[in-house]
Amino acid sequence: MADGRKKITFWNRLSYSFSTVPNYMSQFSVSLYLPLFLLEVVQLPPGRVPIVTATCRVLWALAFPLVGYLVNRTNTRWGKLKPWMFVAVFPTAVTYFFTWFSVGTSGETGKLVWFTFFTCAFYVFSAGYGIPQNSLVMFATDEPRERDILNAFAVGGSMLATFGGTLIPASTLTAFGAPVGYDPCTGNGTNGTDGTNGTHPGASLAVEKEAFMVSAAAIAGIYVLCGLVGVFGVPERKDVKPDNRMKSGLHAKSVIKHLFTFRPFICLLFITGFLNMGGEFLGGNLSLALQYTFGLEDQTAVLLPVATALNALSIFPCYWLLKRFGRKKFLIGCQIIFFLPLCVVLMIITPSMMGSALFPTVFVTFVWGGTSIQAGTLTGMVMVTDVIDAFMLKTGEAMETVFYSAILLVGAITSAIAQALSNLLLEAANYNANDCVQPSLVGQYLRYLLTIIPGGCYLVVIIVMLIYPITEETRKNTKNGLDFLKSIHEDVPILQDESIQYIT
Repeated sequence: MADGRKKITFWNRLSYSFSTVPNYMSQFSVSLYLPLFLLEVVQLPPGRVPIVTATCRVLWALAFPLVGYLVNRTNTRWGKLKPWMFVAVFPTAVTYFFTWFSVGTSGETGKLVWFTFFTCAFYVFSAGYGIPQNSLVMFATDEPRERDILNAFAVGGSMLATFGGTLIPASTLTAFGAPVGYDPCTGNGTNGTDGTNGTHPGASLAVEKEAFMVSAAAIAGIYVLCGLVGVFGVPERKDVKPDNRMKSGLHAKSVIKHLFTFRPFICLLFITGFLNMGGEFLGGNLSLALQYTFGLEDQTAVLLPVATALNALSIFPCYWLLKRFGRKKFLIGCQIIFFLPLCVVLMIITPSMMGSALFPTVFVTFVWGGTSIQAGTLTGMVMVTDVIDAFMLKTGEAMETVFYSAILLVGAITSAIAQALSNLLLEAANYNANDCVQPSLVGQYLRYLLTIIPGGCYLVVIIVMLIYPITEETRKNTKNGLDFLKSIHEDVPILQDESIQYIT
């Protein structure tokens, strides 16, 4: 493990990028394909599927503060974070595979217990990997510039992981000749007799089960491989230990009180939470909008992965712009320049208006607008490191894992809120997946879910960003203050400097 002053190499950056792949890829594939798998392959009744998904989300959210506390208390000769990552990566991969393993029992209760147990276990174990993995950026180096670069690589890795989480299951199912998805207009599906309970032409239920297990095995293997690359390829500084940190003399309860009254941290929770919620509204409803609003269901398989890949490449110009203009100007500017045109275009275009130009218009719009999501993700990640440093200067306590567990907890909550609101709006529009033709109101509501509602989320982000107390100047002051305190090795409480007004 490297010393805090050792330069971070390109391999270290690439390894940190790989370390983000496991959770993003596996969780995205679960979110996208598990409901279909439970309905069509496992053949659980529709009313039972939310029991599995809701239970695992609740336990996942509860796991964040517990894991964050335990990781924060860990201190071994192998490091603080890497032991957790190494130990968690194997059970997470195993439980992910068994989430897609079709149990032999034919009873509904047995199936429900099996898939609820393994899905919940997967999410809990993934929290044991995810929190130390996110915190590792603070332990890899103490240089803010290097942390920003690591975060940029991490965002690129997460986008490629999302691409893989879509492509691997889809390509595996296609290779087995087992496309999943009930088509009420043709009667092809795995959910009914006489058009509602048959199997796909040329694909038996056993073939579909095998295809899902092969896909799960591939992603589980990638989980282990990329997780180990992160463990062995990213340095973790040995000097970041409780006995080597600046001591504040504060008790744990006092530190927690300082944390949740720390204005930059409260602002950060709002910013990252609403950024995540806006992204969930966009990503969660995009496929339905392409089908029912724009009539592009046949092009969805091309549009989504290609647009995702292009958005992943945009991370490098995004990072340059972030360094050029600073956090506030970059994030606010990207929402205006990239997201606002997406809202305008998607609100006014129709298939009859655009004709053959509809697909290229929608494609360019989503690639352009998707840059705003990239910008938000990158800015949120680099702001976390700024807030941790500011809190360190104020109290002498870093609590990196507690910060990241709180951010991930807020992300889980806002994702659940976005999914619930989306379902409520679609239900109000009388959407029914088993209907061949949907009411026209469905297409209109999906427009709102892609434009007005996420736009409201991003408006909140802009407002909070305007009052966010950490500026580029105060970031420099924080770095200078921390460097000075480290240089003199004073083991005394950190006194607040009146010249640093944002630490309140």
